[in-house]
Amino acid sequence: MKFSRSAIYLKQMQMMIQDTLVYRANFIFRYVNWIIRFFVLAYLWTSIFAAKEGDIAGFSLSDTLTYFLILQVITSLTFSRAGFMISNQIQSGELSSKLILPVNYIYLQIARDFGQNFFFFISHIVIYGGIALIFKDSLTLDFNWLFVLLSLPVMFFSYLIAFSMIALIGMLAFWLSTAKRLIFVYFAIHTLLSGFLIPIAFFPQGLQNILKWTPFPYNYSYIAELIQSKTWTESLSFGLTMTFVYSIGLMILLHFVFYLGLRKYEAVGQ
Repeated sequence: MKFSRSAIYLKQMQMMIQDTLVYRANFIFRYVNWIIRFFVLAYLWTSIFAAKEGDIAGFSLSDTLTYFLILQVITSLTFSRAGFMISNQIQSGELSSKLILPVNYIYLQIARDFGQNFFFFISHIVIYGGIALIFKDSLTLDFNWLFVLLSLPVMFFSYLIAFSMIALIGMLAFWLSTAKRLIFVYFAIHTLLSGFLIPIAFFPQGLQNILKWTPFPYNYSYIAELIQSKTWTESLSFGLTMTFVYSIGLMILLHFVFYLGLRKYEAVGQ
C-alpha cells in the first residue's frame, strides 16, 4: 500500500503521541515537574514584587504572573529537543536508514518533534487554563482574543525557529565527535535570552535593542507579549516580521547545512 508523503508525516506525528502515552509514569511526573516549576517562579516573582513595592518596567505582579502562566503553554509547543535526536542519529549511523525513506529527513524530524509538542500544547491549555480559573483574581486575563487567535499560527513559525536553531547545532555532529555539550550550552543561553526566566521587558533598554534583532525573543517572549497586548503596536509588527524572516531563513540555512554535512557523512556497516 502506497502512502503519500503527507500521510507519512502525519503517521509519524501520531506515533510520537502514542509513544508519549505509553510511559504513563514519566508522562505524569513530567506534568508534576512543569506545574511545580510554575509555582516556584510565581513564588519568586511575588517575593520580588513584595520587596519592590511597585511595578517593574510597566508590569504589575498580576501581569508578570500571567506572563509566566502563558509561557508554560507557549513553551510546550515552541520548544524543540530535536537536536539530541539528530546528533545521535549522525553519530550512531542510524541516519543512513532514514535517508533511504521516501521523505525529507528534516521534515520527518519536524513531524516527530511537533507531533509530541502538539499533544503537550493541548494538555497544557487544559491544565494551565484550570490554574488560571482557580487563581483568576491574581492574574490579568482580559485578553484581546483576536491577538490570541493570531498567536496560534505565529507559534508554529516560532517553533520552526527553535527547531532550526537546535537542529543546526545537532548537525555539527557531521564535523565534531559530539554536539551534545554545545546543545546544553545553547539551552543555557536560550533560557535567559528568550524571556523564559526574566521577561525581556525587564532587561536594560540597550540589551533589549540588541536582542530584538536576534531570534531568541521570538521563541517565547514575543508571543507572550502578543497575547497580553490590548492594541496593535509598531513593536508587534516588527516582531511579527522578524518571526517570519527568521523561521524561513533558518529553515533554508538548515537544509543547506544538512546537505553540506551529507557530503562528509560516512556510516560504515550501516
